[in-house]
Amino acid sequence: MPKKRRLKPQPQSKLLVDTNAYLRLARDIHPLLGAPFCPESHCAYILPECKKELSGHKLQTKFFWVTQTDYLDNRIHLLNIVKAQREPIENTFRHMWGLVQTDWYSGHPEWEHKPRPSKVDTRYVATAEVLALPIITDDVPMTVLADEYGVTTINSVGLFRKMVACDHIALEKVHAIREYLRHERDWPFSPLERDYQRLFFDSGYSIAE
Repeated sequence: MPKKRRLKPQPQSKLLVDTNAYLRLARDIHPLLGAPFCPESHCAYILPECKKELSGHKLQTKFFWVTQTDYLDNRIHLLNIVKAQREPIENTFRHMWGLVQTDWYSGHPEWEHKPRPSKVDTRYVATAEVLALPIITDDVPMTVLADEYGVTTINSVGLFRKMVACDHIALEKVHAIREYLRHERDWPFSPLERDYQRLFFDSGYSIAE
């Protein structure tokens, strides 16, 4: 019998997931990391800095589930950064971090009394800029920094939309996650609720209170 030809795996369309988005998504969409979905073979990864943040006692007290074996095992899926990419990422990070610390408000006077991007946020944006990857994040200061450098950001609702569109998750699951996060007071009205209404209102699924 002739041997069956092995199909080449679909090249991954990698997504970087930051810490706050991971905490909103990973409990109910499991496995979140390292699991390709949709015809585009989207695949989510985190950076080592995120894994380190999730090992902190404060986060583990609030989000007890992150210490469970299934989630710990899934967090082995870190973005692979090869040696040739490390120096450009580090140089870009230093440049961005200098901007955040010194001239951040020069073009954003409305942000003068609001939080700046954290060091981990800046590392995410630098990595995404060099590797041309989108970031899954709900963090507004991080999104503003990404916009400065032309880095694509997708919030949690935007990721839900991608997953629902290719039947990776059901719309009912999105609604359940939204209700849980609202109960936990972790569902900012703007932009998450605004985008939820805009993207899912015409789907025929009830989002009534």
